[in-house]
Amino acid sequence: MAQGRHYQLGLIAGDHDNPGGDNPDGRIAEDIRVTTESAVDLGQALFYCILLFATFVAVLWTLSGVIHVDIGGTVIPIPGFMVFVALTYSAIGTSLALWAGFPLVGASNLRQTVEANFRFGLARAREYSESIALIGGDSDERTHLQEFAAWRETGLERQTYGLVRIIVFTTAYGVLANPFPLLVAAPRYIMGLISLGTLMQMAQAFSQVTAALAFPVDNLSGIALWRASVERVMALQDALGGLQEKLGANRIEVEHEGNSLQLAGVRVMQHDATPVMKEITAEIGPGEHVLIEGKTPICHKLILAVAGLWPWGAGKVTLPAGANIFIATDRPYVPVGALGEAVCYPLTLGVCVPDDINSALRRVGLGDWAGHLGVVENWEAVFSVAQRQRLSFARMLLHRPDWIFLSEATNALDAAAQREMAALLVKEFPSATIVAVGQAGLPDGFFQRVLHVEAATASR
Repeated sequence: MAQGRHYQLGLIAGDHDNPGGDNPDGRIAEDIRVTTESAVDLGQALFYCILLFATFVAVLWTLSGVIHVDIGGTVIPIPGFMVFVALTYSAIGTSLALWAGFPLVGASNLRQTVEANFRFGLARAREYSESIALIGGDSDERTHLQEFAAWRETGLERQTYGLVRIIVFTTAYGVLANPFPLLVAAPRYIMGLISLGTLMQMAQAFSQVTAALAFPVDNLSGIALWRASVERVMALQDALGGLQEKLGANRIEVEHEGNSLQLAGVRVMQHDATPVMKEITAEIGPGEHVLIEGKTPICHKLILAVAGLWPWGAGKVTLPAGANIFIATDRPYVPVGALGEAVCYPLTLGVCVPDDINSALRRVGLGDWAGHLGVVENWEAVFSVAQRQRLSFARMLLHRPDWIFLSEATNALDAAAQREMAALLVKEFPSATIVAVGQAGLPDGFFQRVLHVEAATASR
């Protein structure tokens, strides 16, 4: 959640995040829980197996005695032969278990992925429930959710199939571990080289040694689930660590120096290096009011490039050093929580004085909500888009920026309301630099000059 990386990762398809497909945010809590708790459980089981092996391998070595093997006339003494038999038995069993359980890692990953997608679909349907109901999209949305549920069922089936294979194998492995040492050591008992008591003790020691060596077999399902979670956590971490490389070679350079905004040969591109606008070179000084004209999506991408959030392109952006920048968009984000925190966002209530918040609400036309700063709601559902745009101007009053970027920030307001916000800007920020995409209801003569952004011929 630093430096807009969450936004940039959402624009890049990859193992960590595939918009519309994989949702790491829907699984990260479960992945961290499995990664940590399972690691402790598996570590405890491994420690127990190590102690068990260290305790009984010496017993088995002593009870096994020495056998003599004749190879081509050469007699080779083999002390503790049952230990080598146990190691061989366990090695073969572990290899077969890994082969049987290999699909389980992918199955566990698939199950948790489709479950995250299912939760994402449910959350999205709940978030837009009013719009879905008004447009009559209930049946269509149900169909989409049923598709998610079907994928979830497929993931469960694959995981169940993998678990069945492991359960069948581990059961057979455990059953054979009891008679197997008796069969191996029986010839020595029949020949009278060992007593019945020694034979039984040897079988018990063999069972304990193989039980200790069976750690991978007994914990294969847990290891598979743990590995799937670890791989996803590491994939997300690797994606964050290698974000700059993933963003590609065509990069808009952003620096902070001087006291003006400079665009030096800036050209915005798509992810695949396709230009969307022609090169632009301009300088905006402190206190200027500048209107950017052109296709709104292209102008918005230029604003994102200035903010350092859209790196694809060429050229250099130089922002004023130490400037207090505020960017208002057409759909401001309003977090769930107390109204006072939502208005003050991203600052905290400790920074914003309640009287200032109430005053800001009144000045932007949300006076009915003044005095209700402790009310907790899902404000994106409570406020209309127009009210959220007004709330954005209330934030502006609290933040007191000296550089203001307006990207269609009043397009949901009527003409009278736009004139209100324009008058507010003129009154409250007489010395601030204002850069706008769209007129935003600002009066004639407000802008000192206009920057024209032309679309590239290859844009799409």
